[in-house]
Amino acid sequence: MINHFIERLVKGKFLSEELKNSLEHHLSEISLKKGEVLIPYGSMDTSAYLIKSGVCVCRQISESGNTRVVWFYFPEVFEVFGAPDSFVLNQHTKYEVEAIEDSTVIKLPGKDRIELLAEKHPEINAIILSNLMVDFVTVFEARSNLLTFTPTEYLEFLHREYPAIFTTIPAKYIADFMGVTPEWYSKLKKAAIPAL
Repeated sequence: MINHFIERLVKGKFLSEELKNSLEHHLSEISLKKGEVLIPYGSMDTSAYLIKSGVCVCRQISESGNTRVVWFYFPEVFEVFGAPDSFVLNQHTKYEVEAIEDSTVIKLPGKDRIELLAEKHPEINAIILSNLMVDFVTVFEARSNLLTFTPTEYLEFLHREYPAIFTTIPAKYIADFMGVTPEWYSKLKKAAIPAL
């Protein structure tokens, strides 16, 4: 699994054995129980994570305490994640990541540790950090479409691009993500994707 994490981050680019060994040394596995929070709201978490099994949801929490699901993470589709505001901007995060079923994640060290590794292995910046940015942008674009598509168009988009969401994520979390009630979500889904 550690090798899978490294391969997922580097996306087939060459890494020296020395760098692979350094990365493996800094990776750790975390087991989460259903309902356990991995990244708490307000924390400074500059690590990246790979979900090995299970499902996590990311919520944004407003200053007034309102929460809303803003994305989902599960193996093989949206498997690399973190707190982008902490990772990129070094800010306390306005997000919270929670396991919604028993889950296991692999943790890459924080950005400071990666930068220390990059002093000895400069290729790590171009390989790992740029690939993490691509993953963050992919999720951002998928979420942004929610603002421009009609609800039916958006469900059609999700089903076309990411069909595993519908077999992996419980409906109440998709409804929360879309800002609708579970009942309304059920009607929208029937209209957009009758086969489901």
